[in-house]
Amino acid sequence: MENNAEKQFNILVVDDNLTNLQVLGVILNEADYSVGIATSGEQALSILKNSYDYDLVLLDINMPGMNGYDTCIAIKAIDKLKDMPVIFLTAYNDINSIVKGFESGAIDYVTKPFNSKELLVRVNTQLQLKQKNEQLKEYSLKLEKLNATKDKFFSIISHDLKNPLYSIVGSVKYIHEILQKYRIDEINEMIEIIDHSAKESYSLLENLMEWAKSQTGNIKFEPLYLPLLNIVNRSVDLVSTHASLKNIKIINNVSDNIVVYADEYMLESVMRNLLTNAVKYSYKSGIININAIKRDNKVEISIVDAGIGISDNIKNKLFKIDADNCSLPGTAEEKGTGLGLIICAEFIEKHRGKISVESEESKGSTFNILLPDK
Repeated sequence: MENNAEKQFNILVVDDNLTNLQVLGVILNEADYSVGIATSGEQALSILKNSYDYDLVLLDINMPGMNGYDTCIAIKAIDKLKDMPVIFLTAYNDINSIVKGFESGAIDYVTKPFNSKELLVRVNTQLQLKQKNEQLKEYSLKLEKLNATKDKFFSIISHDLKNPLYSIVGSVKYIHEILQKYRIDEINEMIEIIDHSAKESYSLLENLMEWAKSQTGNIKFEPLYLPLLNIVNRSVDLVSTHASLKNIKIINNVSDNIVVYADEYMLESVMRNLLTNAVKYSYKSGIININAIKRDNKVEISIVDAGIGISDNIKNKLFKIDADNCSLPGTAEEKGTGLGLIICAEFIEKHRGKISVESEESKGSTFNILLPDK
């Protein structure tokens, strides 16, 4: 019988009888299985603890020292091996021995002397079931991520997006009420609120659009060799108004000879979000430095601020979609959703790069990006 699975399965055969090991090895090898052997329960446990590459264990019951029942119980007690399918090899066919085998964790049994066709059918059945269970676990994880994405999306729509829109509506109504009284100072103040709220809404919508495209696979990844300085300059221009309102100086230390292999749209989105974040959490009259070096065929980019910093508890959640909203108000009470950093992590992952943060509360943060040359 042929093993038709796409991968070659690895089977550990445990038996103190060398003749049985030889017979089983020939049967399984001819069916295109990869075979490992152990002559005792103790040896089997040692092998399995040091290698999680096995897909199934064929385990003799009657062995000196640790018998098959105890070996199976010990295998199932190891967290990473608890789902390992174990098929007993037994000369016993009485109901009590079979039940004891199932109670100790076995999933099936084969009686001696072996019938090769029966053995292969039982082995193949359990391996296919294991493969299906692993696929179901993967699907379950994907569904959990999709649910977290959905929850995050609706949370942003229901809370974070409507707040600035309410500010706009309320301010327009107030201007209309005081317009007849020519209170120019109050009108100007309301206009500033409208302007700030509109920009907040636009920035959030822009991130939502980028994120939605990323989640649905509708965003193309088209990397090219690009001068990094051009991308950084455009990103600085986009946040310059906000920075000037807080009298924050952005120092661009990127040299004009650094070239990155990147998707221009994605990398500019990453730089914009990281700079927006740095401005948001910097104190008035602060300084933000943008640095980049090329080393070992990789480009390292860092954005350094001397702002409020990030606690370890929040730092561990920054790039996780399923984490609670960990975005804190900025130094000028700017609101946020944390979505920008999630987008950064997803876009950098598409580049096969890495993004990380170093931070200390009250001393500032450094966001680091590592991009491969290609």
